[in-house]
Amino acid sequence: MIIKFYRSGLLAFSLITILLTLISKEEIPKNLVFLPMTFLILIILVPSFTKYIDKYIGIAIVNLTMFIRYLISPFLMTFYGTNMYRGQLLSLDTLEKSVYLMIFEMVVIFLCFAIFHKFFYTTVETETLTQKANTSNFVNLLVLLFIFGIILLYPESLSRYAFVWSFGELKDKTVEGIEYSSILTIVQLGHLMLLIIVINYLYLLYKKNKNINYLIISIIFILVSSSFIVGTSRFSIILPLTTGFYTLYKFYKPFRKLLINISVISILSMIILSTALKKLSLKSDTIQLSIGERLNTELQLYFSGVANVGHALQTRILYEPYNFESVLSDLMRSVVFLNSFFTSNQDSFEAFNLLFYAGGPSRDQILPLIGQGYLYFGVFFAPIFSALVIVIIMFFDKKIKNNNNIFYSFILIYVCVKFALFNMGNMTILISFATNYFLPLLVIYKINNFFQIKVRNRA
Repeated sequence: MIIKFYRSGLLAFSLITILLTLISKEEIPKNLVFLPMTFLILIILVPSFTKYIDKYIGIAIVNLTMFIRYLISPFLMTFYGTNMYRGQLLSLDTLEKSVYLMIFEMVVIFLCFAIFHKFFYTTVETETLTQKANTSNFVNLLVLLFIFGIILLYPESLSRYAFVWSFGELKDKTVEGIEYSSILTIVQLGHLMLLIIVINYLYLLYKKNKNINYLIISIIFILVSSSFIVGTSRFSIILPLTTGFYTLYKFYKPFRKLLINISVISILSMIILSTALKKLSLKSDTIQLSIGERLNTELQLYFSGVANVGHALQTRILYEPYNFESVLSDLMRSVVFLNSFFTSNQDSFEAFNLLFYAGGPSRDQILPLIGQGYLYFGVFFAPIFSALVIVIIMFFDKKIKNNNNIFYSFILIYVCVKFALFNMGNMTILISFATNYFLPLLVIYKINNFFQIKVRNRA
């Protein structure tokens, strides 16, 4: 039912967007029509791309972000044009090249999916193993106590958090008095650990007597825990919120319809609230825009839209490709220990922001994934990161489907959701996320599981 509804909506919206791009009087690239047209053709040629969205979280999110990037964003451009209220104005020639690069990336992603999807996806129900929770959390609690000790030593680390329901101003991501960013990462890790431990414990109680109250408490705790936003990053609330609800969806099977309704309402509410809070907090944003104009800009900025990719193309003026020391320096810049081995005079993110703001002081724009590949390896190898990421998403989708441990599933879902939102980031951000959050959580789980098995064998 979900698949048919999505395909029907995609077809209708594609045709409307194609028509509007052909008759639009706004100053848009002449080839913009090929963006929704190619997306529609590829969906028809590769029906498997939408076949599994009701059973796998990763490919479902990829479909959603593509729908936004290739259909909704071009739809808005036909009314408000391609240029944004932030950054330099771009020439139509640059924007046309941007469209072609996005189409190239789209084709590569669909091709990779068509080739490899049979290794990862199935429509057959495979969750036949008994669902379980960690019965022993000694190591997990020990880690949580250690992180709590860090917070006691550095209480200022909590100053960058804001509660979205307070309707106050967002805090700055940077924290005065803390020299090492690793402290802030550890505190954020503790936030996730607490969420996982509580969900795991409540499911353990639910397994004993099947009381729906444990599910209700889990929902409330996820909502409260995910309501703390870090700086102005809406990712910091949407990511744990989505992960938490999908974890419940996977394990509380009798209540899946209820969970779908609650999760959709909750996620949309959080997005609206955090967006409104961010708008109120950014005092420098004095430009008066209509809702459509602002949405047109926001989607291009946060979903690697035509203009944002165009700025990446412009960055070629300052950045030379195939400098592998520079590539490694960029990719490993947030990886502890490894980042000290790579230094380079070239910085793609600095160059991107310099061109974006015409040399202004701001450095807050994210270089899109396809733009990063283009800067590093040129046009022909520009989609290399996109191809790699789509395979990683398929891998984690399969791991999630075949896993029956709620603690481990949460970790897998968390990283899968982050990678599935690759259009909202780049490879450096994904590598940083994997090393700072996924790997530590995985190691903690493995160690705890090891001791749990030891205790069980002794008993």
